[in-house]
Amino acid sequence: GIHGSQLEEDLTRLANMAEGLPPADFSDLEIEPIYVEALDIAYVTTTGEPDAASMSAAMSDSFFDILDFIKRHGLVEAGAPLSITREFSGARLVFDAGIPVRGLTDHTPRTENVVKIGSTYEGSVIRVRHVGAYATLAATHNKIAAYLAAKGMIRNGDAWESYVSDPNRTDESGLITYVYYPIRN
Repeated sequence: GIHGSQLEEDLTRLANMAEGLPPADFSDLEIEPIYVEALDIAYVTTTGEPDAASMSAAMSDSFFDILDFIKRHGLVEAGAPLSITREFSGARLVFDAGIPVRGLTDHTPRTENVVKIGSTYEGSVIRVRHVGAYATLAATHNKIAAYLAAKGMIRNGDAWESYVSDPNRTDESGLITYVYYPIRN
């Protein structure tokens, strides 16, 4: 293994490097601490590469499947489409693309082909309003991470995004997305 002194040197070098990096400035974030109720959702778990184009394609396919499921089972859309990040490791992103639904009964299948029924997180979150292109969401997530670290807040589950604006009807610069981070009280 690595000798103690070598490890210390490496850690010191890393610390000095980190101190040289500009901290993410989160002063422009619109942050609201709120309590959210759980929502029933129809969702599809999707694995893809974390670039805007493949994310967008994977999401469209998922939402198409979900809307088809909703229609066939007499459900009603009950909110903006969302995606819950389940796993993120550099080249691989796993997320649940979902749509809140109403009208579930005992006869509604809980899983069919790729679509499943589940629910979102209930509890304390910080909600951040992001305005602009989906491509700039990564920067917002980085600012939120810096904010949580600065405030000593501890995450309590997977973050998610709720796509309030319809990208087919809204100019990219005006797209509204809410980003939610579950936090421990």
